[in-house]
Amino acid sequence: MTAGRGFIQEHSPERRRAIIAEFEATWQDYPSASAAAREIATNWEIGRTTLTGWLEDEGKWPSATVHQLKRLQRENERLRKENARLRAQIVGSSD
Repeated sequence: MTAGRGFIQEHSPERRRAIIAEFEATWQDYPSASAAAREIATNWEIGRTTLTGWLEDEGKWPSATVHQLKRLQRENERLRKENARLRAQIVGSSD
């Protein structure tokens, strides 16, 4: 068993701040906040749930706003319509 694995480990406040700062500075470069948390936590050799817990405790976990959700719903609907149009076009051209 690797040392420190499977046991609660204390982290210094400086280390915690550095990890959170890295997340805040880079999470938007990842496909999602969860993907960022997973990779950053792995790089720092901490658990993903530890990192997300820290971020939630400090109110720094990114959450979608109602505006963002509405925009994504509209985009999803547009993409569904475009997908249906393209499928119909493919089916129509194969006749």
